[in-house]
Amino acid sequence: MNSGQSCASVERVYVAEEIEKEFTERVIALTRSMKVGNPLEPGVDMGPMTTLGQLRLVQDHLADAKAKGANILCGGEKPDGLPGYFITPAVLNNADHSMRIMTEETFGPTLPIMPFYALDDAVALANDSVYGLTASVWTRDRKTAAWLAERIEAGTVTINDHMFSFTEPRAIWGGIKQTGMADRTAPTA
Repeated sequence: MNSGQSCASVERVYVAEEIEKEFTERVIALTRSMKVGNPLEPGVDMGPMTTLGQLRLVQDHLADAKAKGANILCGGEKPDGLPGYFITPAVLNNADHSMRIMTEETFGPTLPIMPFYALDDAVALANDSVYGLTASVWTRDRKTAAWLAERIEAGTVTINDHMFSFTEPRAIWGGIKQTGMADRTAPTA
């Protein structure tokens, strides 16, 4: 959605270790099938970044992740023949919380994937953030979904859905922690 430039976009994914390989392969296949280009043209799935600064931020987060050991499995490149601030959607694995792509808001077409080995670990990883606008839980088990949703620190936690507000853009929703907070250390006028 919006090339990842939405405040509710997925910034990072934690997936159960036993399905990580299959999950990642499926995500790569879907990502590679996406068409990047002019969003006004038929068949285009993803347009450009809004500004050069945002494109550079995404590139910086990808470079930082790669330098710290992440694998960029697909994407993260400028598509041939497209003028403007285009970047192909990137899927990463071997990601961890030492990387800016996992701890800062990238607001770009990136999907870092990190495995978890127990549900308590998944909750700890999800809550290891200064932000808390949205989160989503994906499982077939209703009890597990409810257990996770109760423990994840976010203003909105959805189950087996993510962009819940796309049908009503005026719907009120908010977050916790530093979500939506201005930099309080900056001088004010």
